[in-house]
Amino acid sequence: SGLLFNNNLIMYDRTADGETSLWPQMMRMARCGPQDGHTLQVYPAAEMQWGGWVRLHPETRVISGATGFDRDYTLYPYGSYEGVNDGRTLYPNFAFDARRPPKERVLGIPFANGGGIAFPFGLLNAGVPRVVHEVADGEPVVVFWSSEAQAALAFWNSIDGQSLTFEVRDGRYFDVESGSEWSFDGVGLSGAMEGEELPQIREAYVAFWFAWATFTPDSELWTL
Repeated sequence: SGLLFNNNLIMYDRTADGETSLWPQMMRMARCGPQDGHTLQVYPAAEMQWGGWVRLHPETRVISGATGFDRDYTLYPYGSYEGVNDGRTLYPNFAFDARRPPKERVLGIPFANGGGIAFPFGLLNAGVPRVVHEVADGEPVVVFWSSEAQAALAFWNSIDGQSLTFEVRDGRYFDVESGSEWSFDGVGLSGAMEGEELPQIREAYVAFWFAWATFTPDSELWTL
């Protein structure tokens, strides 16, 4: 829409009758117009560096940058804006939550009735793969961290009612119960769980800390 709310994008819809609703991105619902209060279906997403993605999906096809517009799509267009400690925002005089650097990325899991839990990348990243077991909205979850992909993914840690406990051995992910190896994106690679897929938490997403903390002010913050 070209508008911002708390320095976050606001999308808009186009309807046949010409009426428009505004959808603040991190609210995941319409908050103005005839669709006010309506939510969109959420799908699981993965945000990671290219090298980590290609290792998981070597046959990936990439959308062409030959769009007809004079723009270099290989360059980040906003300079140093995404720097972890960069305090600039498009709307100035913004109040930051000082518990973490403003532009640090976090993996946030929103709770159904408000609140959530955030996993800061700066704490997850120890230069090696990691698994973190936590409780989100009263349910056990597991977060996989990949140092190669510089990414975190959140899963429900049970399959067909069987709870699984995970650990890292020699830089690879294993569950303790069956000894099966898993990929970073939650697919069983070998052992009794080969071919199984951990259910990724569809509501989880990556955001700058300042944005997550603004839209989820009563969020829990995971710490070591």
